[in-house]
Amino acid sequence: MNRVTWMVIGFFLLSGVLGAQEVKFLNDKVMDFGKVLQGEVIKGELKFTNVGDGAVEIERVETSCGCTAATPTKMTYNSGETAVIPFTVKTANFSGVIRKKITVVFKNVTPKSHSFVVQANVVTELTVSPRFISFQKISLNPDTTYTEYIEVDNLAHKKYSVTHIYPEKPLVKITPQSAEIPAGKSHLFRLEFTPEKPGRHSTRVVIETDHPTQSRMTIPVFIFVTAPEKQKAEALH
Repeated sequence: MNRVTWMVIGFFLLSGVLGAQEVKFLNDKVMDFGKVLQGEVIKGELKFTNVGDGAVEIERVETSCGCTAATPTKMTYNSGETAVIPFTVKTANFSGVIRKKITVVFKNVTPKSHSFVVQANVVTELTVSPRFISFQKISLNPDTTYTEYIEVDNLAHKKYSVTHIYPEKPLVKITPQSAEIPAGKSHLFRLEFTPEKPGRHSTRVVIETDHPTQSRMTIPVFIFVTAPEKQKAEALH
């Protein structure tokens, strides 16, 4: 190539470098909204400032699923101007930790794309803990009663009731058998077990409520009762 050709190529390369603009985002890469009730809509904003000397133009905004929406108020921003991109994430079909990605793609910015993650722990209005009950390696003794507790937490903005709580098999006793739980409060249910028969046993605790979508919840119960050494020795003879 001759000198003129190299000068032309250099001009276009330099023009490309000088033409690329720069933006500074004001958000963390991961935006954690903490605990969110199932069904609520997460709302937030992506913000960036055009720190270059020319206008920047958004080409498109991509989201990782249909539950997430992000729409710029406009597509072009002059030097020194701050952009606001509102976004929403619908949580109705999720539970547990969710991570939804939003990517802003520019026409004349280096780097061309910037990605962010919206994170939240989606919880149901009624939560039950623990997730299971375990009575393990309990010695056979009909005169001893073992106790565990089940907590039902009402995270809703209105009261709900546990209309009936009971075991599917009569291996344990639960008190009380019903309770009204005000908004933002919890209630403890006492579960008692008396080891009257050795071996492994299991049942489920059924929790019935007046909640429209959480009308029935269950907790597994695992039991292992060991026979005294004297009874084990007699069983071998």
